[in-house]
Amino acid sequence: VAPWKYHKIPEIIGSGKGYLVQKDTELASALKEAYDSPELSIIEVILDQHDISPQLRRLCSIFSQGVKQNKQN
Repeated sequence: VAPWKYHKIPEIIGSGKGYLVQKDTELASALKEAYDSPELSIIEVILDQHDISPQLRRLCSIFSQGVKQNKQN
């Protein structure tokens, strides 16, 4: 994923509010604020590179197998 600053999108388009969440303690307040706001809200959550669920790991594995097959064709 490109290192874009997704939380800046509302600033760029001139509408809404962006939130940058880097700690789990920040997520609840960002979600509450976004839920209570009638405006566009974008919440960018920064996760540790190795913070991945087993389900997402399995999905990535399936996708990577498809990519490998396409490269061989």
